[in-house]
Amino acid sequence: MSQDTRSLHALLAAWRAAVTGTAHPQPPAYDGPDVTLTRFTEKTSEVEPGAAFVARVRTGSDGHPYIGAALERGASLILAQRPLGDVGVSIPSGVVYLTVPDTAEALAWLSAAWEGFPSRDLVTIGVTGTDGKTTTANILFTILRAAGIRAGLLSTIRAVIGGAEEPLELHVTTPEAPVVQRYLRRMVDAGLTHVVLESTSHALAQSRVAAVDFDLAVVTNITHEHLDYHGSYEAYFAA
Repeated sequence: MSQDTRSLHALLAAWRAAVTGTAHPQPPAYDGPDVTLTRFTEKTSEVEPGAAFVARVRTGSDGHPYIGAALERGASLILAQRPLGDVGVSIPSGVVYLTVPDTAEALAWLSAAWEGFPSRDLVTIGVTGTDGKTTTANILFTILRAAGIRAGLLSTIRAVIGGAEEPLELHVTTPEAPVVQRYLRRMVDAGLTHVVLESTSHALAQSRVAAVDFDLAVVTNITHEHLDYHGSYEAYFAA
């Protein structure tokens, strides 16, 4: 995330304002003390004083056992799915333990709030499916650029912002929500008007793009390839 800071109260208020009157997830009710945050992370190695540690729950992994380590490194906020009594740690004074139904979903909305919901200032085109996502995303991006439209691209392998191209840190799937939102903010700040965002089914299921305001969606195809993760075609279709 960017190097500036945000207050927890401000982020929750921005999230609430963005979803008022919609069916989108609402922020948790919170009237406790405010804290100033430097970043969101689910890696204890990245926790620093002022960081928010996100106890993500994934298939085969759970961040809750690492809350103690995050506290030792100076986390100011713990974003968790389990009640504090079930975690077995003591929360120091000045640290907030915030419980939400789904930490991945909450992270997506808080990340969008942090960056000022940049996808709302872009014509956002999502591309998903089993095969052909990267090719389709690049074709659409090329067409938009050829038409004189100031478009950006965020795919599984690269980001293109204006005339600059950057390889992504991970070359396997759509980035996590804080990274997605940070790139979208940079695109808005660079004066772009459109973005093509490759969105894998894993990313959709894991809420990485949950707070992205898509204007158009492209589905290339749906085959058996990711059924080991989704479990069934119905779950794959739902994602």
